[in-house]
Amino acid sequence: MLVLLLFAGMVEALLIEDVALPGAGPQVYGDAVVFERAGNVVLYDGSRREETILGAGKNPHIFGFSVAFESEGKVKVFGRERSLLHEADGTSPFVYSDFAVFSTSERALGIDFSNDGDLDDAVIRQLDLKTGEVQNLKAVGDNPVIGPRRVAFVTREGDVGVDLNADGDLSDRVIRILDRESRQVSNTKVAGEQLALGKSGILAFVSGGNIAFMDVRTEETNVTDIKGERPAIYDDIIVFSRDGKSYGYSVKSGNFAQIEVDGAGPVIFGRDLIFASDEEKTGDLNGDGTREAVIRIARDEDADGDDVSDFVDNCPLRGGTGEDADGDGRGDDCVRKAVADMVAPAVNVTQGEGNASQESVGLARSGIAWYWYVLGIALALAASPYVWRFAVRYYRRRKKSFGF
Repeated sequence: MLVLLLFAGMVEALLIEDVALPGAGPQVYGDAVVFERAGNVVLYDGSRREETILGAGKNPHIFGFSVAFESEGKVKVFGRERSLLHEADGTSPFVYSDFAVFSTSERALGIDFSNDGDLDDAVIRQLDLKTGEVQNLKAVGDNPVIGPRRVAFVTREGDVGVDLNADGDLSDRVIRILDRESRQVSNTKVAGEQLALGKSGILAFVSGGNIAFMDVRTEETNVTDIKGERPAIYDDIIVFSRDGKSYGYSVKSGNFAQIEVDGAGPVIFGRDLIFASDEEKTGDLNGDGTREAVIRIARDEDADGDDVSDFVDNCPLRGGTGEDADGDGRGDDCVRKAVADMVAPAVNVTQGEGNASQESVGLARSGIAWYWYVLGIALALAASPYVWRFAVRYYRRRKKSFGF
């Protein structure tokens, strides 16, 4: 019991539940994770612990049962049965409900979608997943993201010949918002890139190298002083990468923390954080003898019970957040311990479009690192002679005092 109490405080707040799926660039919706592996897009069904290779491609995105990705200049959309539903010319797809938005090069199709007299632009288009109809939204830009009513995208000032943010040059990439009902485009005058849109209407992005967010309904914008890249958002929590590590920021509270996982490129859904770890740094997590990037899943446990998500709690093992004088996302007075992984069952792999099946890959679970178990057992064995001697002496004294 003493040994257990001694090491109980060394358990990490975040438990890594599933690891060892070779791949990178994950996106998540519910129990499903879609990611890239060796030039292919792979869908992992967490409820079934099963993965399917959908086909050659990159830049996947998922919403509900729909997965969209780009492949050789085309956007491909797969549905519930993991079969190809729609295909259209374009790149950088983003799916929401029954629609997908993407960017299409005018020159690739030889069509002046923006009606400006040239074929030099990339234009935002929309795919109706129910009918398969492709609609031209006539907005010049790329990196589109879509919500219930609005589409946010990035426009290069040089492409439209307008100083959109009024800073005296045409070198910026500026965020613009398109109302899907009126088809009117609003210029936010905010420079940004790497857009991610949450269901609450909060747009997370990078502006001048810093993490920023905007309410797409009011266009109210906040650019933080926190450096980062590749943001993703769920509810009010933005997760992002910086220098190969993962971080979280709360839009509501302003809490900022380094997330205690060994990996980067995080995305978030509910209490689950999906990220990629480099086995060159972590070791061979899936035991396949290679060093590669692997997809891992961590869960927010709120170990200190303070109702602050571990993803934005810079002091996850002690109630409340701590002072962070150096801005590294760790409370100055908080001691945080790392957790090792333990291997668990493998997952099944099925065939996808035009791909051969692959060998099963392992999963893993994390809790107390294996070396703490070894140390605990060693201490227990070392103490056992003394415990036994004390027990015998105590029994003899008790026997004598009771007269039997």
